[in-house]
Amino acid sequence: MWLDKLKSRKNNATRISEGLLFFIAVFFGSVGVYIGMFTFRHKTRKWYFIFGIPLVILQNISFLWMIFYFLNLGI
Repeated sequence: MWLDKLKSRKNNATRISEGLLFFIAVFFGSVGVYIGMFTFRHKTRKWYFIFGIPLVILQNISFLWMIFYFLNLGI
């Protein structure tokens, strides 16, 4: 989020796509993306980030729960 925020301020800078930000979030970076959104005040007006990233956090938690459950590591 910080890098994309810096690039958004420069003209003609190659930006990080929103799809890539969601891709990073899906692979266990969702908490960092969510914290970065509000720390750097970036993408906080996009409804799909406001609602999507918390859903990805829930997806990450449920995936970890399934791994622990099926591998009998307990919870």
